[in-house]
Amino acid sequence: MDNLTLDILAVGAESLRDALAIAFRHNAAGDHATHWAVLDLPFKGVEYCGDANPTRKTLVLFWSEPNDKRIQDYPFPAQATKEDAIVFVQSWLHGLCWPEEPDHDGDNEKGFRMFVEDWGHVVENGYAICAIQPAWAMYGK
Repeated sequence: MDNLTLDILAVGAESLRDALAIAFRHNAAGDHATHWAVLDLPFKGVEYCGDANPTRKTLVLFWSEPNDKRIQDYPFPAQATKEDAIVFVQSWLHGLCWPEEPDHDGDNEKGFRMFVEDWGHVVENGYAICAIQPAWAMYGK
């Protein structure tokens, strides 16, 4: 599928597993990741109420070397399956310095935003599987 687009904001290991399953199923040639990168990319979510152009640390998974001089990428030691990627992404999210919690009439929980842009790309790179950002799950009263 060439025109995949996704934008999921969710919380929990099962939701992360499901989101990555969709991205890998439709956007990972060979059903594996070979490279990864951390970029500062725009954040689009209802939790942010400040600067009009906020950015977040974003983990991008690739199914082949991105071959883009703008991206400092790193190879996985071996091809990463979807299951390997789930563990990797969970560890990455757990180790982040999180943005300030949103101030609203309710509760917050650490979640994630997983997205794929137009034509299955991330930062206009056709080798991307998906991008993951830290995101607050918000629970109103």
